[in-house]
Amino acid sequence: MTTSDLQRLQNSYNMPVANGICTQEVDHPDSLAPNCTKVTKEDRLFFKGHPIETHDKDYYSVPQLLSMVGANWVVTAKQLERPDINRTYPEQINWYQSDNNDLLGKFGSGRKPLNPEPFIQSFRDFTRQSEKEISMDVIGFDPVSKILYAASKLTDHNDNLQHVGEETDHWMVSTVNYMKPQSIQTFVWHNVLVCTNGMTQQVRNHLQYLSHRKERTFEDLLPYYKGSLEIVKNYSEIRDRLIHAPISPDTARRIIMEVFKDEEGLKNPTQESNSQNVRRVEAIFLHDLIGGDQATRQGNAYGLQQAFTQFTSHSLEDKGGRKTKSEDHRFSLKLGGELSRLDNRATQIIRKAVGV
Repeated sequence: MTTSDLQRLQNSYNMPVANGICTQEVDHPDSLAPNCTKVTKEDRLFFKGHPIETHDKDYYSVPQLLSMVGANWVVTAKQLERPDINRTYPEQINWYQSDNNDLLGKFGSGRKPLNPEPFIQSFRDFTRQSEKEISMDVIGFDPVSKILYAASKLTDHNDNLQHVGEETDHWMVSTVNYMKPQSIQTFVWHNVLVCTNGMTQQVRNHLQYLSHRKERTFEDLLPYYKGSLEIVKNYSEIRDRLIHAPISPDTARRIIMEVFKDEEGLKNPTQESNSQNVRRVEAIFLHDLIGGDQATRQGNAYGLQQAFTQFTSHSLEDKGGRKTKSEDHRFSLKLGGELSRLDNRATQIIRKAVGV
């Protein structure tokens, strides 16, 4: 077989041509080595906007990474102006992206923006201090909600219940919202792999509140990053106790009504609720629960909790979930928004009902 014959055979199978051996480090920008990622397809379903994997890009500078997600800019703050009447409003400040002058948000004069570069750099510095226990694995920017985020998969802290079908991955996710007057926030995202239901828990520090009213440093963010690891430790224990807490359909219905504040339904708990949300979550719990064939989800408090997270994690058309404007919008609602609050409210009410 001649060289030309080999080339024709290669082309017919769309095979890559080997032009030499790459000697660069795997995470070097010029490396030709395959990306053996630790970010799974289940993980990718969660991150919206413009995300990139960064665990394999340690050689890239933070500005280079931010350019890839459309966030290599600084916040330009300007007073509201009315040229038509020659008047300015010093108490109302508009934030703009320095690269294209797009409006980010409208705030009072007391807010000090945390720019993208120091935010991502602080997150990277924390992961590098961990002696390779964790890494900065994903960053992204959602241009719709104006949320910049950085995430680390807590690999050494992920529990493994594969024998009962409840393997769960945990992620630490930090966010800055440039559109709304929210604090800089850190969450732990729990992703149950059998169903890709997820919920986030906000990391809180009772000693301080990370508002935008002063410039923030790495030392300000560090307690929140450490707090994420504590939340992961508690998650598995609470989940196991919920699995072993039986719950009847009648009790489940009353809990669902309480979560959705269905006062009329609570007065007549034996009748079908007029609340569409109550009926939908009840249907998920009774017969539409993803992974409902697993013993760990049958007739117990954990199954009811997962019915709520299925409702908030998936679209109405997909798996009976709550309707949102878009999946990008759902992402912002799961990160400290309405859906995150619903998940955590439901979990607290369920725990109280079964004494966990």
